[in-house]
Amino acid sequence: MTTNERTPPTFAQQRVISLGLLLGMLSYGMVVAVMLIQNGNQGMATEHIEWLDIAVPATGVACAVLAVLIRRAVSASAAPLFGAARSNAMFRATLVPMAIVEGGCLFSLTAWLLNANMLPHLATALVLLTLSISFMPFRDPDATI
Repeated sequence: MTTNERTPPTFAQQRVISLGLLLGMLSYGMVVAVMLIQNGNQGMATEHIEWLDIAVPATGVACAVLAVLIRRAVSASAAPLFGAARSNAMFRATLVPMAIVEGGCLFSLTAWLLNANMLPHLATALVLLTLSISFMPFRDPDATI
């Protein structure tokens, strides 16, 4: 094994890591929801932050497109590989897009906390969370059936 090649996490470990990213987004969303409920559905910002109404959807779309493109590119580059190199590339094809989507989701949830606008803030976060769930590995691509 060369120094660049690390032993990839097992498929079960990859699923746990992916689940951790999903649960991080969900739990932060729950914290934001509880804080808004406790505050009478008033945002935490003293005044409405107008630019967030444009920045959140734009960032959400950019994160979604970037994540899908990176996932396709890394998955395509992993296809001809074998063994640990393929497993590492396939793991990156899952982890990197999920991390990008997580960033957009957390930004959207924070904007929701500040402005208390479900549209577009919460809607963008939910779309990104759904995209992240679609990236979650449910079966090992290299498992023999």
